[in-house]
Amino acid sequence: MKKWTKLKILIFTLILLGGAIYLTSTKVTVAEVQNYVSPLVPGYGLSINGKVLAILPNEENIDQVLDKYKNLQTKPTEGWIITSSDFDETVEKVLTNVKPSEIKTVDEVYNILVQGQRSAISYTVDENDSIWLIAQKNGMSTGEILASNPGLTEETFLPAGQVIKLNKITPYLTVVTIGQMVSKEVIPFEVESKTNNQLAKGVRIIKDLGEDGEKEVTYSYVEKNGKIISQEKIKENILVKPVVQIIEQGTQVVKNQEYDPESIANNTSHGSGSISGLIWPLNGPITSYYGNRHGEFHSGIDIAGETGQPFKAVNSGTVIYAGWHDIYGNMILIDHGDGVVTRYGHSIKLLVTKGQKVTKGQIIGYVGSTGRSTGPHLHFGIMINSKAVNPINYLSTSK
Repeated sequence: MKKWTKLKILIFTLILLGGAIYLTSTKVTVAEVQNYVSPLVPGYGLSINGKVLAILPNEENIDQVLDKYKNLQTKPTEGWIITSSDFDETVEKVLTNVKPSEIKTVDEVYNILVQGQRSAISYTVDENDSIWLIAQKNGMSTGEILASNPGLTEETFLPAGQVIKLNKITPYLTVVTIGQMVSKEVIPFEVESKTNNQLAKGVRIIKDLGEDGEKEVTYSYVEKNGKIISQEKIKENILVKPVVQIIEQGTQVVKNQEYDPESIANNTSHGSGSISGLIWPLNGPITSYYGNRHGEFHSGIDIAGETGQPFKAVNSGTVIYAGWHDIYGNMILIDHGDGVVTRYGHSIKLLVTKGQKVTKGQIIGYVGSTGRSTGPHLHFGIMINSKAVNPINYLSTSK
């Protein structure tokens, strides 16, 4: 009988109007007739927060869908121990009677969960917004925002009040996973500076290269749909101790020495060098540490970021330079008093000017790749009484 389900059938209906009899007809398929006259059959609804998403043949099929979706979101790997995983929403199996055509397969319902709920909204740009910042606010990627707004790029300036489109995908289910993870991390080497009056002021020579150490760190973590929302260090074990790097710095003053913005910073504030409570200027992985790099001395750290991502002042202070530098591109120098100066380099756009007072945590610019740079990142450095120091030793332990 199945091969005839697409065959059209004429259904004749007699209609009595005003004493006259009319004959009408309608073409339908055999499948439509069967669906119309078929009795209801039992099925189980996958209910999320009281709303049925789909109907499956039995409870076992619902369990298969949920287990498959959990495995997708938890992705168990070596070094990660999952202690529990459950859904953030209220999930129930509801017995119901439906037409056979309403029942879906395990793969069909799984694909519905993976695709999520799609919705289009309008977003009004706030002051100092960037593509990256808007993406972070709305739990999206910059690529998703650009795809919804042809003509925009990561470097596009967005004036306050401009309206853009956001095509958001909201998951039907949120898998909350609790567990432990073990990772191996670098221990940055310390840098010891010594003066040498035979070298010109500003010249630095590396006497001992130094070497990073390594440690094994165990964290407890909580994640939602594969994204870590919190983690706490449980223990750490030092595998290799770091070796101190020795730097000699010249003190001899050379006549007619040309001063650049870095020299300005070195000759600005002097004092006790007391510094504490510094926040991270940017939340991202470190791609280059303080010390020797490719035969040159790297006087700060490089923090990876996306073009347009905002960075902050690590503490309150006064901007003593905000402009172009041949190496650091668009650069900011902030004097925090007591001999402490911080540097922020390679910005695509500066939001402060020389002489301006800034507060701790204030957004002062956007990440870029200006000057001598191979990609978008923030160069961050600290100088205390004219000497560059390792920023890792002064920044907060948590980002």
